[in-house]
Amino acid sequence: MDEIIPGLFLGPWETAFEVEELDRMGVTHVLSAMRVPMLKLPERFKNLQLHILDSPKFDILSYFPQCIAFIDEGMKSGGKVLVHCQAGISRSASVVAAYLIATRRITPETALELIRKSRPCIQPNFGFRKQLDTWHQTECIVSVDDKVTRLHYIEKTVRISKAGGGVHIRKDMLATVPNHRPSGNRIRCKMCRRELATKDHMFPHGSSSSAHTVAEPAAETLAPVDDAAIITDTAIDPVAITPAPPRDAPLISPECSGYFLEPLDWMRSFLDEGLVEGKIICPNPKCSSKLGSYAWAGVKCACGEWVTPGFCIHRSKVDEMR
Repeated sequence: MDEIIPGLFLGPWETAFEVEELDRMGVTHVLSAMRVPMLKLPERFKNLQLHILDSPKFDILSYFPQCIAFIDEGMKSGGKVLVHCQAGISRSASVVAAYLIATRRITPETALELIRKSRPCIQPNFGFRKQLDTWHQTECIVSVDDKVTRLHYIEKTVRISKAGGGVHIRKDMLATVPNHRPSGNRIRCKMCRRELATKDHMFPHGSSSSAHTVAEPAAETLAPVDDAAIITDTAIDPVAITPAPPRDAPLISPECSGYFLEPLDWMRSFLDEGLVEGKIICPNPKCSSKLGSYAWAGVKCACGEWVTPGFCIHRSKVDEMR
């Protein structure tokens, strides 16, 4: 068991069973980042047990807010916190790094270097390391309101579908478009005028934009899906979000065949079917017009660019509002 910063310890699972040593070090809170064995500590200890797998495919990002809150509670109450996993190398190190990134506003690399000064053996797996990058880029927010977070989970879904594992998208990470008139550039159904998307929900591409969409991934072998996480594919680098075009500029280039959107909450009616491709239908039940089509593997736009995932609404089916 090594003290990383005053009051915060990191170690293997054996240290959590050494109650006398925990008492001697003043530990009051124990965070267990592993599946088994389940700890049975004396009641004087506060214990948070999370079923986290040491797999690059595991979604540890969604656990970070809960972990940070628990550690913060222990530190601010005047207690001391032990974070452990099986070996004290990958899972627990990732949790401690996430805490340091959030509280000290440092980069993932700086956080890991700080941990290694006290515990040189730590080595988060490459999937966790990349999720720490996402955690840092989102300014330590895991929220549907944050586009980087949403794109992180979209990318994971793309990789699963490309590898033949079906479509498993986190429904709580689908952006919502208000049915009333939103502000800014947007598109709406030409038939019923239902609001469909704003420019924030679009993948800019083509000659008029320097932004890029989710990179087309290579197929890979999937690990078994754990009950604790809906998305368990390999984490990948966060998508760079470049500035949007001027407010009065068209949302897409003239040569583009349509508007490429991120998956949205109103698409649940067909996303719930779990298909890798299909039709995009207007969410207004009184309309139900076909707006376009989608393919998780990607769609080639008329401008020549391959967009992944390809959720394309044909420009002839909507009105662009400014």
